[in-house]
Amino acid sequence: KAELQNRLFSYANSQKAYGGILKGLREPILMAKKRDFERTFKKAIDDNPRLAEKYSSLWGEIALTLQKQKEISNELYFYSINPFRSSQYFIMAGKLVSLAEQKQLPEDQRKEAYKGDQLQNTIDGIFPEKFDEEYQRMFLEMQVGMMIKYLGMENSAVQKLTGGRTNTDDAVSYILNNSLLTSKEKVQNLAVQDAEAILNSPDPVIQFTLIANEKRPALSDQQKTLSAKEGGYTQLLGRALFEVYGTSIPPDATFTLRISDGVVEGFPYNGTVAPPITTFYGMYDRYYGFNKEYPWNLPEKWIAPPAEFELSTPFNFVSTNDIIGGNSGSPVINKKGEIVGLAFDGNIQSLPGSFIFTTEENRTVSVHSQGMYEALKDLYKATRLSDELKNGTLGDELKANKKED
Repeated sequence: KAELQNRLFSYANSQKAYGGILKGLREPILMAKKRDFERTFKKAIDDNPRLAEKYSSLWGEIALTLQKQKEISNELYFYSINPFRSSQYFIMAGKLVSLAEQKQLPEDQRKEAYKGDQLQNTIDGIFPEKFDEEYQRMFLEMQVGMMIKYLGMENSAVQKLTGGRTNTDDAVSYILNNSLLTSKEKVQNLAVQDAEAILNSPDPVIQFTLIANEKRPALSDQQKTLSAKEGGYTQLLGRALFEVYGTSIPPDATFTLRISDGVVEGFPYNGTVAPPITTFYGMYDRYYGFNKEYPWNLPEKWIAPPAEFELSTPFNFVSTNDIIGGNSGSPVINKKGEIVGLAFDGNIQSLPGSFIFTTEENRTVSVHSQGMYEALKDLYKATRLSDELKNGTLGDELKANKKED
């Protein structure tokens, strides 16, 4: 249950992120601002002969590079097996093909997992201990349906996998009726055979995997080359941006150390206003208001906090700082140089920030230092740590212990 909940949370988080980005791209006012900025920026380049010679071709080069990436992206996606988005049938097939390839080598050239006593352990681990047949069939249906839609029936790998069946249900039935990957016994019987028997197996998932493994390296190399080109073009675009606007606008984020300034401020939300700061009262309001059910349930320690735990303490706050993925955990510092929180998220309205930043609704979400301190001190009773954080020094008792050491 916990594993499925974690996977569901991961999918829901991705859906939220991509859904928010897509919503922003479909927002007429937001995109009108973006187009207006782009036109003004490009005109400034084109009107300056020196800048035009250096940068005018960038827009076309970037568009061409993205188009080429688009042409190979579907194949590369479906040929790349990932435990979070691939049915166990494909994962087992991948392990069997890897096993066969290792068996083709002299034992002293194989990886450790395919030598001596380890070989049997590897074979035993191909079929998963926990295998939910119903769930894996649903997962397979989703994958096969997407392959038929985005790769098309003319794709040789899809042909091998589906036996030429264009209906998803029919294709999945064909796969499972002709696959050896439906039971541990069948998988192990195949795994103990020689490499040729595995690689020549008529199993449709294994045959798909062989084609995918053959095509994926070239596609991956092509993607890396195109991505590197795009990176070079966007770097030049950033340089052009600086030549036109100087320091009047901040540079693009490049994973280098940078400081983002902002103010603590609420934002319009569902016909009302989201407050700039929340307290522990709000957390308990959600807990009881939603009948203590997921995702508003609380760990046992939080259900009945001690009397000294102050519920009015600031818990989270929002600000107009412009952050990106990877900024989570960054300190939030006030104008006095004091750490007042740690950034950990953005609101849903911040997701289009990859394309354009506006201060009307885009907000960074941070956990408040007072909230962390209150939880450590009065809920978890970690007073040594809370005192050190507040005072900036070790307590006398800890200092004495360190001297004795």
